[in-house]
Amino acid sequence: MRKYYIDKARKEKKHEMPWWMGETTKVNLSFYNDLSVDDKNEILARACILFKSLYNKDNKNRYRPISLWLCNNYSLLCPNMRDDFSAGGQCTILNGKTLERPYPHIVQEILKNHSRIKDLLNHPDEDILMSIHDYWDFPYNPNDLYNSWLDMIEECFKENPQLSFVPIRKHIEDDAKLS
Repeated sequence: MRKYYIDKARKEKKHEMPWWMGETTKVNLSFYNDLSVDDKNEILARACILFKSLYNKDNKNRYRPISLWLCNNYSLLCPNMRDDFSAGGQCTILNGKTLERPYPHIVQEILKNHSRIKDLLNHPDEDILMSIHDYWDFPYNPNDLYNSWLDMIEECFKENPQLSFVPIRKHIEDDAKLS
């Protein structure tokens, strides 16, 4: 039933989530910004996996699904979700070399959290499997989630003029470093 409502909202191009059927177990909501750096990185890695919208050119709706997911799955509110993915400058140095053209901040988040992302996809827990089932709206191989994710972000980067110049798959596969 949960999947039905998520799919219905997606077809209607609405950013809605059946919170009353969600995974929230806490009575009280708290703020994402109050989490430890490690907890934030875990959530950011999961968001990078689950939300194709992070890589789309539609700025208006890029972070809305993530905000709902945070509230629904973690009982967390984040009034400035954009900041963790887009704000705070650009990626200017990669593998010790200054880039000719700076990369958008999202590239930094992907590379910083790559090992965690790879581990989550190669050894998925029940939560990530259920979330992939709910949120991935592209063809994927359930036996190779990591390469399915790589294919998806590579395609999204190619389609987004702000990211199309970034060889994201090569950087990921080469385990590029941010300094």
